[in-house]
Amino acid sequence: MNTYFALAAAALAFVASVNGEACSATQQASAYTSMVGLLQGTALNTCASDSGYNMLYATSLPTAEQTAAMCKVDACHELIKNVQATNPPDCDLSIPTSGAVMNVKSLADNFEPGCS
Repeated sequence: MNTYFALAAAALAFVASVNGEACSATQQASAYTSMVGLLQGTALNTCASDSGYNMLYATSLPTAEQTAAMCKVDACHELIKNVQATNPPDCDLSIPTSGAVMNVKSLADNFEPGCS
């Protein structure tokens, strides 16, 4: 189950920026639970394979080059919309599979504008 939670959190962390405020244990658990459904779709894996940025194992936010590659992949846009639909908390989530700490809400909210 930790893999599912980690994948979901990583998906959220995809384009986030760190705001410096750690999520509470309750916020983390809620975010992980709401994102588990993202694992059942194809957007996460397709985004990773087609863009070269694997959110599940990323230890940092995507570089400008990685973001540009993601912007060219429809599955990445779909994934971000799916992440936004989970209403992630505006705080820094810990990503268990990579050790990264990222604000997934910020990442998701800034992805589309960053592709312009």
